[in-house]
Amino acid sequence: MTRLRGEPGLTETENRILRLVACGYSSRQIAGKMSLSFHTVNHHVGDILRKLDVRSRAAATYRAGLERAFDD
Repeated sequence: MTRLRGEPGLTETENRILRLVACGYSSRQIAGKMSLSFHTVNHHVGDILRKLDVRSRAAATYRAGLERAFDD
C-alpha cells in the first residue's frame, strides 16, 4: 500500500480513504474494504478535496505525496 503521511486537518477515516485513493481504488472498492456505503465514501472524498483545496482525486494524491517528499 502507498504510504502517505497523514494530512493535517483530515480525520483518521479521511486519511485512510486518501491512502486507498492513492492506491487507485474506486469509491465502490473503498466502500467494500471499509464497510461503508458508496455515498459515505463519496462524501468523505468531497471533504478531502475541500480540505486540501484541490479539485480531483489525482490532485489530492499528488499533494499528499509531494508534501511527504519534503517531510523529514
